[in-house]
Parts: sequence; C-alpha cells; structure tokens
Amino acid sequence: MFFFDFYTVEFTTFTIILSLGIKFFTLKSISIILDTRNKRVKAGFSEILLLNLFFPIFSAGPIERVKTFLTEQFKNNFEFSELLYGTGRISIGLMKILYISGDLLNGIIYADQFQMENFDSLTSIDVYLWMILKWLSLYLAFSGYTDIAIGSSRLFGIRVLENFNFPFVADNIQRYWQRWHMSLSGFVSNYIFLPLVRRTGKVEICLLITFV
Repeated sequence: MFFFDFYTVEFTTFTIILSLGIKFFTLKSISIILDTRNKRVKAGFSEILLLNLFFPIFSAGPIERVKTFLTEQFKNNFEFSELLYGTGRISIGLMKILYISGDLLNGIIYADQFQMENFDSLTSIDVYLWMILKWLSLYLAFSGYTDIAIGSSRLFGIRVLENFNFPFVADNIQRYWQRWHMSLSGFVSNYIFLPLVRRTGKVEICLLITFV
C-alpha cells in the first residue's frame, strides 16, 4: 500500500513536470536555433531566456518567436489601455473556461444519460450532440487559456500572437485550419512546409509531411 501511494505521488509529480510546457519549450528552442542559423534575428541570452520562461505562455502557448521579446521593442511607459485590454481579455478567458466550458457544457457532457452504463439507450442524435459539445468544450477551454495568456502578456506590455480566430465560422476546411491554433500553423508553415517546398518543389508531398 505504501509503495502504491509512493508510486502515485511520483507519477503525479512526473506528470506535472511533463505538463509544464516541454513541447512549447522544444518548439520555441527550434525556432531560436533556425532563426539564428538563417540570420533572421539576433537575440541575446536574456531575450532567449525570457522567451522560454515567460510564464503566461509557458504551458499552453501561443508558440512565440524570440523577435517578440527583443529588448528594443519593450516600452518603458505604462499605458492604461494595455491594462484595460489585458484584464478584459483575462476575464473573457476565465468566463470561457469556468462557466461556458466548465459549468455549462461539461454539465451536459458528463450528465447521467451520457454515462457508459446508459450507452445502449442513446440515439444517434444524442451521440452527435455529445461529440459536438465535447469539441466545442475543448475549443473554449483552449481558447480561454489563450485569452488569459494574451491578457497577462499585455499587462507586461508584451503583445503575443493570437491563437484562434473564430474557426467555427470558417466556410471551408482550409480556412478552418488557418483560424485554428494559428501559432502552431505558423510554426509548421515557416519551419517545415515552406523550407521543404523550396527544396523539393513538391507541394502535395510537403503538405502531407507537414500534417504528419
């Protein structure tokens, strides 16, 4: 029993460590290496450190590049408009996560009729409804975290990338992907797709590799 409790604590700690933005840290580090090698930007150690340790975007993005954190871009004067926008954006994010995605949608998604023991009684409409609501809940939670990250960054006078642009109103799949997780789309476009196209000229194959 003691071993089980110890293993649970160790696994939980390991999970927390893994969740602290390792994937974002890796992608940002790749962008620094490639931008430096290709002489797109010249950044100092403090600016690279700030990019990788800036806490609002540490664990859930958006995936920023070091040019956002170049010291010459920082403003020394305080602007009330930045404070107002930042707090407003944080409030929107919290409302998405806690009330819309949390209380409202999750209250339906995890209702008794959708539990496994009642699966046989569900109709096809119930299943489709559950899938749509689950998808919408994930979107609102992720975009809510992004709102909090963007708003918190603005409190420091730093403007980080937008990550979502109302993807559900897109009229085709291409525009949907252009509106969904835009910082990731920009990363794979700049560092995977476009370099491969320039080297090979085979757009379809490069697109497949990019998605993989």
